[in-house]
Amino acid sequence: MAAVARASHPALYERGWHPTAVCGVLGSATAASRLLDLSEGRVAAAVRIALLRAGGLRAAFGSDGKSLQVGMAAATGVTAARLAATGSSVPPEHVHAPAGFEEVYGGKWAVPDASRPEVAENWIKAYPCCLKAPSSIEATDRAGARGRCCSRRPSRCTRVAPRCPLRLR
Repeated sequence: MAAVARASHPALYERGWHPTAVCGVLGSATAASRLLDLSEGRVAAAVRIALLRAGGLRAAFGSDGKSLQVGMAAATGVTAARLAATGSSVPPEHVHAPAGFEEVYGGKWAVPDASRPEVAENWIKAYPCCLKAPSSIEATDRAGARGRCCSRRPSRCTRVAPRCPLRLR
């Protein structure tokens, strides 16, 4: 997921795609395949199957659609892994073929490099959440480090509940 996201940045975004939803199917398919203990060949098949349903539009930003398309990407990856486990497959060529991923989405296909994992060089987000949430996460973390979470003794803190105003509908 991260290799394709990095290779496709900023092309996916500029063409109106929501990169988290487009690339999220790949990460979800990989994770679900690992949980199902699939072989490397079946993991690759799951990723290619998931790519068939990759999607998500920036036009959905500001609505429930943004979150929904990310959740649907996760569900797609799980479904793809289950299909790959039964032997379903899609040829690798569809990534580069005419009307394939690269041509249609404007992104670039990339294979992860174990010697240089993209996740270790995250260039977009510090946390796996909307870009508006990190300040709340960091404030909560700092409050806990200073003993200001739910008591004056951090060791007694069992939970932190940051609050954000609800968006108006």
